[in-house]
Amino acid sequence: MKTLKNLFFTLLLVSLFPSCKHYRVVEFTSASSNLSSETFTQENDTFAIKYSFWGQDGIFSFSFTNKLNIPLYLDLKKSLFYVNEVGTEYSSDETSHTGKNFIPPHASYFSTTFSLKPYNRKGNYAFRDTLLPDRSTMGVVTFNVNSTPVFIRSFLTFSTKENSDNAIYIDHYFYVSKIFNIRPRLLEYVHGKESRYWYEVKGKNPFRH
Repeated sequence: MKTLKNLFFTLLLVSLFPSCKHYRVVEFTSASSNLSSETFTQENDTFAIKYSFWGQDGIFSFSFTNKLNIPLYLDLKKSLFYVNEVGTEYSSDETSHTGKNFIPPHASYFSTTFSLKPYNRKGNYAFRDTLLPDRSTMGVVTFNVNSTPVFIRSFLTFSTKENSDNAIYIDHYFYVSKIFNIRPRLLEYVHGKESRYWYEVKGKNPFRH
C-alpha cells in the first residue's frame, strides 16, 4: 500500500508543469493513532466517524454513524474544532448547528461544511510566512507535526442519554504535511483517491494575505 501511494504521488509530480493555470493542493496527515491514516476513519462496535478535507479554500466536514440498536446523542455544544489552538464550537452560529443531534439506531449524521480559517495564535494567516512551491515550478513543500503551519483538532462528545450521562469523547488531530501544485485535469483524480486534501483556486496565490 505504501509503495502504491508513493507511486501515485510520483505520477502527480511528473504531471506538474510551469504554468499559472494550476491548483495548489494542501495535504493533511492524521496525528491520531486511533484514526485510519488513509481514510481518516475511526470505527468500532458503537460508532463510525469519517472526516473529509476535500473542498476549496480550507474546509472540512465529518459523518457520524450510530452502530448500536439504541439512539445516540451527538452533543455539539460540548464539541469543538481547533485550528492552531483557536477553538470554535460546532454548534456556534457560524457553523449553523444547534445543540444535540438525535441519531437513531443504524443511522448517520452528516455535518455541514466548516471553514477552517487557518490563522495562527498571533492572528496572522497561517501560510503567510511559510515556504511554498512556486507556481511556475514543480516544487513540493513537506512538513512534519512540529513544523506544520496548520494543526487541526476535532473534539466530539456523544452519549446514549439525552442528558449526556455516560458521555463518550472522541479526540482527533490532523496537520498539513504537504503542499504541491497540480494540473487541473488531475484534481478529480486526487478527489477520487483521498479525502485528505483541500485545493486553492488556480491562477492566483491565495496563501498571501
